[in-house]
This record gives sequence, C-alpha cells and structure tokens, in this order.
Amino acid sequence: GAPLDEQIRAEIRRRVQTEEFAAAHEGRRPSGDNELTRWLADQKRQMKSAVAGYEVVFGPPKSVSVAWALGDDVTRERIVGLHRQAVKDTLTHLETNAVFTREGNWGEAQVDIQGITAAIFEHWDSRCGDPHLHTHVPISCKVKRSGDGAWTTLDTRTIHASAVVMSEFYNSRLRDLFRDHGATWAERPTDGIDLKRPVWEVDGVPSELLIGFSQRARQVETDR
Repeated sequence: GAPLDEQIRAEIRRRVQTEEFAAAHEGRRPSGDNELTRWLADQKRQMKSAVAGYEVVFGPPKSVSVAWALGDDVTRERIVGLHRQAVKDTLTHLETNAVFTREGNWGEAQVDIQGITAAIFEHWDSRCGDPHLHTHVPISCKVKRSGDGAWTTLDTRTIHASAVVMSEFYNSRLRDLFRDHGATWAERPTDGIDLKRPVWEVDGVPSELLIGFSQRARQVETDR
C-alpha cells in the first residue's frame, strides 16, 4: 500500500509497454525508444473511445463584447438578446441540415433524427477578466431516430464537417441582426495590426479599446 514515486511509475509503465511490443512482434524487443514511441502512437490512433457529447462555442467579435460591457442597461440587454438569437438560429440550422444518425447492420444508412439534446451556458468574460461574451453548447451524442424512435448515437462526422459552416452562419447571422437594429460593420486588421486576417467589427468601437481588452490573446501569442 505504499505510494509509488513518479520514477518507479515510469519504469513500470515502460516495462509493460516493452512487453506488449514484444508480444506483438513475435518476441522481438524494440530497437530503441523511437521505435517503441512510434508503435505506441500507432496503437493509440487505432483505439476508439466513446464520448458523451460534443461542445460548440459561439462568441461574437471583440467589439461586440466591448460594446456590451461599456453600454447602458438597455444596450447591454439588446446586445445579449441579439447574440442569443444568433446562437439559437445557428443551432436550428445545425439541427435541420447537419445532424443525423446511422441505421443498418453496418451503419450503412444515414437517417434523420428527432432533434438534438443540448445545454446552453453563457459566459461574460475571459480568463483574464476582459469582456468576452460567449456561449458554450454541449450537445449529447444520444439522439432519437426519426423512423422508429429508437435511442441511438449521433453521426458525429457531419458535426465535424460542419464546424466552419456553423461558425460562418453564426457570424453572418449576428451581423444581420445588428444591422436590423441600425449598427454598421467594418473590416479591421486582427488585433489592430494583422492586415492579412481582417475581421468584421462594429463601427464606433475604437481599435484601442479592442487591443486594451485583449489580454488573453496577447498571452496566447506570447506562449507560442
């Protein structure tokens, strides 16, 4: 029952890995650490692990978060409402066009489902305390098949394939909703300096504020 220190754990782990390599190669031991590491990586790639669900995150451009943080109560409520509407519309688009399950002995048929089960969690700031309005949406892998109502598993291939579409749909929908309420948008350099990656930001929010409220982005760039 005595605790094992990290060195002993590492030695036991490597001995077991070496024994497994030898068992898979007719008793031959690995020629070195590189061969053993490559074999272990290949084994890991072949493993299938079940997951309970997938998460998507929706966040508006920094100018929207800054306008929300510095606005009056009416402005703040309106901005949050438009963000929520864009999230809801994007999930509806996903549910209608990109969510399926499979049917058949080999899962050869892709079929419709009765809808997704998801939860919505709203966050208001970044890890650094900057204004960062965003929404986390975990989606359950368990779905009901439309044909027979049986509980089955989400076909996640279409979820992954639609990631960019969902992002662009949310961004476009958010801009349209803001325009409906009189806002205008303009392309600006990312972080105020990167002209190769312009982003759409709300007019009227100075770039100095966007840069000043982007501490987390600077941390990520520094750690690269």
